Amino acid sequence: MTTTLTNLTSALADAIAQADGLAAVHLTAAAGPFDTAPLPAATLSLARLDRGSADDFLDGLWRVEFELAIWRRDGQPQANAAALQALADDAIDALLEDPTQGGLASPGSGGSPTEILRVSPGPQQGPPLGSILIRFACRVLPADGLTPLPEPERVQIDGSSPLASGPHRLVIHGEHRRRIDRAFAGLNGTVSIDLGSSGRTMTLAGRLVGISRADLLVQVADVESFNDGLGHTLAAPDGRTFAGVRFDEIRWGRVLSPDADGVSAIGYQIDLSRGGA
Repeated sequence: MTTTLTNLTSALADAIAQADGLAAVHLTAAAGPFDTAPLPAATLSLARLDRGSADDFLDGLWRVEFELAIWRRDGQPQANAAALQALADDAIDALLEDPTQGGLASPGSGGSPTEILRVSPGPQQGPPLGSILIRFACRVLPADGLTPLPEPERVQIDGSSPLASGPHRLVIHGEHRRRIDRAFAGLNGTVSIDLGSSGRTMTLAGRLVGISRADLLVQVADVESFNDGLGHTLAAPDGRTFAGVRFDEIRWGRVLSPDADGVSAIGYQIDLSRGGA
């Protein structure tokens, strides 16, 4: 588990512990039978981790699902079920009191940083032990989500590094040759006419990081200035240099504020092309 997830899990456990009536919150690998005093108690486990899910692609967020099982002992099944539901309601209120969990969770494309997915009967229903299960999700930046690359690994455009404030990656796609196939009367088969190289396409994806929202917007404007229809010189970290590179499209994610100190960040994907010889 990364430091990001460790810190988030600890923050969630602390929040849940504020729910009325819970004696303890235990971190476990998976929700399973729990029959250790004191009860009522809760177990919190990591259920699923999606990296770069479709909804949050440009934002570069991880979607982390957790399972929270609450355990209670009562010889009366109906009374136990009602009490477990009340404990679940209190635990949900505690989770949503600060949906960012102290700034560790970021709003997803669909809304809240912490989202309750479902509440269902838990893995243990036979008296006297009963349980209820809460499935919820948080969206977080990866551990290195705000870390700039070392200078030798940065992409340069026209001799500058407009993407240097955050992590980024350049993918250089292969060149393809263009051709036209023509059929002629009296000739079996076709004649292939070589039209030369179709050029090369590239993709730049990453995240800009600013010390403030205003600083971030200045960086965004700087990157947008390259989308002028002109050819630019791109220097890749592997030493290759490409002239005549044009910005075809820049797509931006949402402005995120993942740090209480005022840091802001935004994800992007840039499609570029370089004409053939």
